Amino acid sequence: MSFQVLMSRQILSVLIIVMTIVIYIRSFSVGEEMIARNQLGLICTIVSLSSCASPLITLKHVMRTKSTETLPFPLILCIFIVCLLWYVYAVLIEDFYMQVTNLLGSLIGLAQLSLFYIYPSSSHRDKDYHSGNI
Repeated sequence: MSFQVLMSRQILSVLIIVMTIVIYIRSFSVGEEMIARNQLGLICTIVSLSSCASPLITLKHVMRTKSTETLPFPLILCIFIVCLLWYVYAVLIEDFYMQVTNLLGSLIGLAQLSLFYIYPSSSHRDKDYHSGNI
């Protein structure tokens, strides 16, 4: 199967999921607005945390090889900073769902950043070994 066919299927799947969520939320009557907001907040929290934790897919490989070569450092650093900034904003506007989501996202980002300290990439270790800085 070609790359374009796979991308088309993924885009179509995402559109179907988004439309299903929108129809579900819109199905609530006016009096049930708070229930709809809570449902939407929960859905957004799950999606946001899933995207923050996506680099952890390679965690098993990182632990086995004791190297963070497969982790995208710039992406993880940006996830941490952005979630931290959104958390501060959520505290200022007193939005519970944003606070929980971005606090957990910041903690996930911090945990991922700590892996770079615990398991430095093997390319750095190889450079140190060959330069005699061990």
